Amino acid sequence: MRKTYIIDVDGSLLEQIEDFENITRYRTIPALPGARENTTRWHCEGHYIILITARPESLRDITKEQLHNAGVVYDLLIMGVGAGPRVS
Repeated sequence: MRKTYIIDVDGSLLEQIEDFENITRYRTIPALPGARENTTRWHCEGHYIILITARPESLRDITKEQLHNAGVVYDLLIMGVGAGPRVS
């Protein structure tokens, strides 16, 4: 059965950057342990991966580059999801 994984970007897949106001300076942000391996495995198993972030739409290109450089695989990236706790 195909699953859908919905995962926050910062602090869940990529390391949290303390200097977030200057996030565009970072072409590469390290993936957290297991992020690259798990997203790759889920993708290969045929699951759907949706990433969400509070980052504004204006940061889409740099966010995609950072995810690519970290080796994170996904199907859909949703930007502008309000900051705050994520509830599943």
